[in-house]
Amino acid sequence: MNLICQDPQSYNSIGSYYFVGYAIGIVFFFLPDLLGRRKTMCIFYPLNIIACFIAIYSGTIFWKKVGFFLIGLFHVKLSLSQTYVLELMPFHSKNIAITVMLAFDASNLMVACLIFKYITVDMQ
Repeated sequence: MNLICQDPQSYNSIGSYYFVGYAIGIVFFFLPDLLGRRKTMCIFYPLNIIACFIAIYSGTIFWKKVGFFLIGLFHVKLSLSQTYVLELMPFHSKNIAITVMLAFDASNLMVACLIFKYITVDMQ
C-alpha cells in the first residue's frame, strides 16, 4: 500500500504534529538549568535522532505523525544551541551565526518532509 495514494486529508496534517510537539516541548525548557546543558543535550540529541528515524522510515501515517510530534517535542536542543552560540561568538557575528544554525537545524525536518513526499513506502 502506497502512502502517497491515500486520501490527501489523511497525511496533510503530518507537519502540524511538529508544531503541536514544539508547543508541548516548552515544558522542557527548565531542564538545562536543572540538569545542566551537557546532560540535557546528551538526553535530547539521541531522542531527536530516534524521532527523525521514526518520521522518515515508518510505513504508516500514524507513525509518521508520531515521529514529527517527537521531533517537535525534543526541540529543547535548539535553545541550548542558541545559548552556546550567543556565549561563544563575538557580538558582530551573532546574527549570522544564529541564522546559519537555525537553517542547519531545520534541515533534518526538511529532509524528512522531502523523503516522505518523494519516496514511497510500499506496505505489502
